[in-house]
Amino acid sequence: MNDSSLPFVNPIRKMKNYLVLFSWLLLLPLWAQQPNSNPLTQSERTTVLKPDADGDGTPDVADKCPNAFGEPEDGGCPNYTEWELEAIRRIQKATKEGIDSLNLSDLGLTRLPSLFKKDTIFKKLDLSRNPNLNLSFLQDLKQLTYLNLSWNSIQDVSFLQDLKQLTHLNLKENQIQDGSFLQGLKQLTHLELDHNQLQDGSFLKDLKQLRYLNLEENQLQNGSFIKDLKQLTLISLNQNRIQTFNLDLNELPRLKSLDLGGNAIQNIPQEVLKQGIEAIRAYQKKH
Repeated sequence: MNDSSLPFVNPIRKMKNYLVLFSWLLLLPLWAQQPNSNPLTQSERTTVLKPDADGDGTPDVADKCPNAFGEPEDGGCPNYTEWELEAIRRIQKATKEGIDSLNLSDLGLTRLPSLFKKDTIFKKLDLSRNPNLNLSFLQDLKQLTYLNLSWNSIQDVSFLQDLKQLTHLNLKENQIQDGSFLQGLKQLTHLELDHNQLQDGSFLKDLKQLRYLNLEENQLQNGSFIKDLKQLTLISLNQNRIQTFNLDLNELPRLKSLDLGGNAIQNIPQEVLKQGIEAIRAYQKKH
């Protein structure tokens, strides 16, 4: 007996087909909401496609000044001080010319324009004499080889500890008491730490590539830490609190200049100290 001989089979099959179709129709909206292979969400795709005429990172639909570069916190409007505008001009000029050095010294900056944060081509950076600028952003600029942060009222230098490519670092005229965060910067050849508040220089003994070291006007009580710095050609320990200098300078044959003036050193006559390194070497040989 075939199915066609049963009077109720076909209507039942039709009912099943209708139910399957109805189920598909119910599931379609759910499937439409599932993420596709595109890694961007719908919101992100919309954001990417939004125009940004002035290139300041604020989409035109949210930019109160869509034809002028501005900061996100200012609604995309150019609410800049005169010196911030000067910083922008210098950043744009250096970027356009492909120069890897940037001088933003003595601009009295309290913030850096976001334009700087987009550009990481700079390897040499001068931010001296900007004492109110938050410098924590520097910890991400690991490509830096030269950095000038003099005259910035810095007390904590921990933000510098990961800048392993630095060869030149200027930290003069700050308020640094602890330099231990610098001991991992082993590519340094030039280091200026004069006019700070250092009492201990032992963190320097591992910086064996140093050739130039300025420690004038600190509170150091001895200079024995320099005995391991065999590449030194110039060091100044002027105006510290050193009373005894027992280091044999013949152990530092590359050293050409040593300034120990302004210390109350007892074991080497002041007239010898004033004559410089060769006179000190000669005195040490005799005594």
